[in-house]
Amino acid sequence: MRQSNNPLDPPPRGALDLEATIGPQALAEVCPRELSTIAELAQYSQLRVTAIAPPSEVRLALAGTNVQIGDVHFHDEIVSFRSPTVGAVIGPQWRYDRFLALTGNPASALDRLIADSDTGLGICVLAQTSVSPEALRRRRWGLSDVPGLFLRIRLVMVALDHYEQRPNCFIDKGLYLLLRRHNLFRSFTQAWTTLCAVSARGLLEDHLSSLGNRLKFICQAHDLAMIAALRTPGNSTEADCLYHINSLALLSTGALDDLAWLLHHFYPSSLHLQGITLRQGRRGESKLLRHIAVHNPHLSTLLAEPRLRNSIEGLFAIRDQLQHRDLPQVIGHAVGSGDRMFGLLLIPSTTLGLLRAATSDPIVPFQALPGFADHMMADPVWLADTILASTIHVVNAVLALLPWEPLLATLPLEARSACEASLQARLAHPPPGVAFPGGVLF
Repeated sequence: MRQSNNPLDPPPRGALDLEATIGPQALAEVCPRELSTIAELAQYSQLRVTAIAPPSEVRLALAGTNVQIGDVHFHDEIVSFRSPTVGAVIGPQWRYDRFLALTGNPASALDRLIADSDTGLGICVLAQTSVSPEALRRRRWGLSDVPGLFLRIRLVMVALDHYEQRPNCFIDKGLYLLLRRHNLFRSFTQAWTTLCAVSARGLLEDHLSSLGNRLKFICQAHDLAMIAALRTPGNSTEADCLYHINSLALLSTGALDDLAWLLHHFYPSSLHLQGITLRQGRRGESKLLRHIAVHNPHLSTLLAEPRLRNSIEGLFAIRDQLQHRDLPQVIGHAVGSGDRMFGLLLIPSTTLGLLRAATSDPIVPFQALPGFADHMMADPVWLADTILASTIHVVNAVLALLPWEPLLATLPLEARSACEASLQARLAHPPPGVAFPGGVLF
């Protein structure tokens, strides 16, 4: 990267220096696809991946890859491991013996020993069944499952401005955000490809372009909120986290407003500007949605579906709290004697209830705790993830049911076939990146 003389320009790309250690029970439970992904992940520059005491079949599958194998040793009442390039003490043998007596499984006992001992092994990927809630609260960044490993590596790349699309292939932040948007908002990719193919101009292009920009900024705000929430807690991290969650919520409801204007474009009405919204009014109805029911009953039914409706109303409720009412307080919550405290956000219970109903993921106790009066303490990681997931759900569902087919029908047959083939290839084969169940690294 060329060195700039402008002190406000970002410095040259920093080096990614990250270590991931995968416990034996996690290796025993890993699926073949995740295992191949871990092997591919180990090819990334300055990223060291070590597998501790893998089962024989996993050891065989990792042979010839960049994943280092660490063997466990018991010596002088100490449990340690050694690989060709690194070695570390895991913990005392008496503690391992205690975990072994509890589980009856040596691999699970080792995972629990790693979780219980902050040994400086980088990100420790462990079986969820082996990690106690207390250890997870104490070492929030350092303990993970396999999908969480990819999240943490991506966040480190973002924090260091070190975007490695595939091993030793670097891109800039702008292209990263485009790839991230493509992988999260697939229906937008389909809509934008169609728009470009027919060379549409005017309000349709304006509305879709506005939506596309907001979706990129949503990806960016989510990354920054997650980074602030997972950093070692402090005054600055709490302020940064609240700032970025505020941005994320405002951008998400802005994207929903863009969708409303797209609906108004495809199904024109004489509604007042304030009536062009996906949000239900005080009477529990929307004039825009009532108008759409006449022209696109399938879309109207979708917008009334409980989960999608809770997503929409929940996003607007959190926006109202952040923009029009008191900002949530950041509360330090003690999770146990000697454990760290991390910032929780005090959010109205009704707002959290809508967001909770919009997701199928259960909320574990440390993510949403009973507070006082009509408020609850919400984990900012869960809140940022839920805002993003709700936005993805609404945007992809609505865009997929808009009438793009008539636009394609205006193209000559050959051009239409070429557009459909290109779109099918883009959606079937996302841009290069590390793939894992549920998505890609970007």
